[in-house]
Amino acid sequence: MTFPVPTPERVNYRALANQSVIALVIGVASGLALLLFEGTAHRIEHLLWHRLPDAFDVGHGAGWWTFLVMTVGGLVVGVVLHVAPGHGGHDPATESLFGEPIAVSAVLGLLIAALVTLSIGVSMGPEAPLLGASGAALAFVAMRRNMPAQGVIAVGVAGMLGAMFGAPIGAAFAFMELVPASGRMLYEKLFPLLVAATSGALTVTLIATRPRLSAPMPPLRDFLVIDIVSAFVVGAIACALGVGFGYVLRFIHPIVHRVPVIARLTVAGAALAGIVVIAGDVVMFSGQREMTDLLMESGDLSDGRVLLITLAKLLSLAVAVAVGFRGGRIFPAVFVGLALGVFIHAIIPGVPLTLAAGAAMVGILIAFVRAWFLSLLMVALIVGAEVLPLLGVALLGAYLVAANAPELRVFEHTENTASNLH
Repeated sequence: MTFPVPTPERVNYRALANQSVIALVIGVASGLALLLFEGTAHRIEHLLWHRLPDAFDVGHGAGWWTFLVMTVGGLVVGVVLHVAPGHGGHDPATESLFGEPIAVSAVLGLLIAALVTLSIGVSMGPEAPLLGASGAALAFVAMRRNMPAQGVIAVGVAGMLGAMFGAPIGAAFAFMELVPASGRMLYEKLFPLLVAATSGALTVTLIATRPRLSAPMPPLRDFLVIDIVSAFVVGAIACALGVGFGYVLRFIHPIVHRVPVIARLTVAGAALAGIVVIAGDVVMFSGQREMTDLLMESGDLSDGRVLLITLAKLLSLAVAVAVGFRGGRIFPAVFVGLALGVFIHAIIPGVPLTLAAGAAMVGILIAFVRAWFLSLLMVALIVGAEVLPLLGVALLGAYLVAANAPELRVFEHTENTASNLH
């Protein structure tokens, strides 16, 4: 008995070339937008936390200055969200990272609110506002050009992820986990995304040096059988912590949104400043640079101090997301995973630091993002590719915890959010 051999479809090189040119332009634009946004945020941050304190002879780490900057910053974000068209886009607690595009009219308010949020030290990352702004712009262009919006937005996501993480293949992983496709169709759809991601990463690399999502991890010794168990357990514990974060978020979100947005953000800014004063500056900002600081200081920190930093960072993120500060969760989540790994290594020295931190980061990311391959890639970039087998074990433990848990989003009470913005 013989079976017919299917004739493979031929690639349309002209169409692929046209798509690649568009993807190249989008990727370069994504890289430039990232550099402009982060450069602006860094300048505002330097003004608020270095130039002005020096000008007024304020000592480094003065608690009253922290309260002043974060409280006034919260007030400014609240005013922006109240008066801006579209109110700064989606409430970050109600949308996933790759949610529906916002209206173009909301982009300016989103970017201003995000710039202030990141500059005053709120524990959020730049990924969500940048993806939201680029998605809105590309959806608008696609509509005007009668192009499929979903495909154009996917290319924009790829370009921004490539620029942000410096890993073009991450865009392919994200696409495979977000959009169902198979066979040759998958590869044809991936090609423009890889073009956009690669051009975005190269644009950022060639133009400027920026903080990478990385940390100076010690080399891992040879694997032991017990390491497999450790990776599984740590991944499950970290994921459970992330799932618990989701339950807390869904509980407090409707409560805090009974308060009008300006008052809510102002009080939240003061609350976040209180957390910083208690736990230290290391829990401020997105966590990209602070990861290195934590690792360098970990040998001098007590176990209780590391645990305090871990919980304070998680609490800061919960407050920021619940009240509506504009920013992303990925970078702070990675910091929480690293801090948890440092704590686990401190109380159980037999678990290597690199293994504990890597497994914890995978677990927390699975709870937050629900993207297998993207989480593995991001953590492998931080701890090293040689740990990938154990990261895979940690992912399995995390999956068993997250499989039946709800997504990290608030699905109710969104009408209260809208009403309190006016």
